[in-house]
Amino acid sequence: MNTSRIVGLGALCLLSCDSAAAGERVPAKPVALVYSLAGNAAFASPAKERRPLRLFDRLPVGATVEVGQGSRLALAFANGRRYELGEHSRVALGKADLSSRSGPVRALPRVPSLPCFLPIAKEEQPGSSAGAVRIRAERIAGLYPRFGTATLAGATVLRFEPVKGAGKYQIEVQDRRGNVIFATETAAFVVPLPAGTLKPGRRYDWTVRTVERVGPVAQGREGFITLRSNLAEARKKLRKAVEKQKDGASLALLAEVDWSLGLLAEAREELRAAAKKTPGDAALAEALADIERRLEEGSSENGVVIETVTPESLGARAGLQAGDILLSWCRTATSPIGPCLAQGRFDTPFDFDEVDLEQAPRGGVRFLGQRAGASTTWPLLPGSQSVEVRPVLPGQLMSLDQEGRSLATVRPEDAVERWRSAAAQARQAGEERLGVWLLSHGAGILAEAQQWPQVDALYQEAIGQARSLHEEKIETEILKGRPSSDRLWRSAKS
Repeated sequence: MNTSRIVGLGALCLLSCDSAAAGERVPAKPVALVYSLAGNAAFASPAKERRPLRLFDRLPVGATVEVGQGSRLALAFANGRRYELGEHSRVALGKADLSSRSGPVRALPRVPSLPCFLPIAKEEQPGSSAGAVRIRAERIAGLYPRFGTATLAGATVLRFEPVKGAGKYQIEVQDRRGNVIFATETAAFVVPLPAGTLKPGRRYDWTVRTVERVGPVAQGREGFITLRSNLAEARKKLRKAVEKQKDGASLALLAEVDWSLGLLAEAREELRAAAKKTPGDAALAEALADIERRLEEGSSENGVVIETVTPESLGARAGLQAGDILLSWCRTATSPIGPCLAQGRFDTPFDFDEVDLEQAPRGGVRFLGQRAGASTTWPLLPGSQSVEVRPVLPGQLMSLDQEGRSLATVRPEDAVERWRSAAAQARQAGEERLGVWLLSHGAGILAEAQQWPQVDALYQEAIGQARSLHEEKIETEILKGRPSSDRLWRSAKS
């Protein structure tokens, strides 16, 4: 599953000939996909140059495919026709079948039409409720299903990572109008929804928060959709046919279809099963690693943005660049490619600072995030990375921050009010830690402008709020960055 493919509900997917005949939507250009590839192959489409073929590539009408020496591949048309191509074979694609062929080309048992997305109303797309600020308090990690994914209405299971010190969790599911359709208090962190709770083809939001926990409340919120009935039925038929085949390539085909439908958890299990049946398949192993990474990353709406990277620093040597979005981190036992012994998310720069100081020096740490919209992983060398970051702010908070920056030198009192307003909005949305960061960040900007009375006021508020949250590490970080009392007094007198 190459990263150039768009993921989620906007993904490009195959259109079955049946739905096209029904006039439900204009046929998409791709008519077939490559679901098994061993060795090398290339393809050329009309008006495009010849390029190497990759596993799960989609092919348009008129494309020609050539298989290299000692190689083979399998492709499936949207209508379920399948072919295996041996070495030195060459084929051209028509709308529903091969238009020409040469060399060792073998027809495989046909499967039902491959399901694809149908148009989804904007209000039914997954995500947060309209007008909600997608920022969080101490965040519960690992929520699934999440933004950009889908589930089967009758088989939806809510999952999240347990929180240290939490005895129970309050879980609610809401429809797009905000009506609570499911609520429970449980000690479990894997919660199957009762049959009949959800309807096909609808958007839902769900929340989880800790109860009976000493210290601050932790919570999380995500959105998803359920698969429409006709797509679920088409998938059911395809799955039944694939299970009869009992081969790894057919399981990989089902996994790719599920990936395109937004069923990421199902696709992962199918890829795992396919990899077991075809050990040594490098392309399949890469696809499995890709989906594991994407599920590990979680929603892309959180994270921190790199503002600066010190030249020739450890961060620069790891390939980190200004503008990269960091979403999460993972620490392994000995190298950055093993299973995670510890992991977490970056919701504020405080999270990044803690990882940079306490986890990165231990070695085996990797950052996961995005560069130019593509998922990226950065294995780190042990030590502090010498990187400055800021949070990914929603539009309104970003506007207030920018106004504060522009007013810092000319009207510092107004700048203070902008950052206070942003911090208050963050707290109202349940993200107290972000509120603290906004105040300390504003104080730092004002310190650069030497507006010392306002600097002291915002630092005092930030420290007070960190203390009320029992965030000793955050309080310590703020105190490290705060100018000394003597310096503030001398600057104010001068």
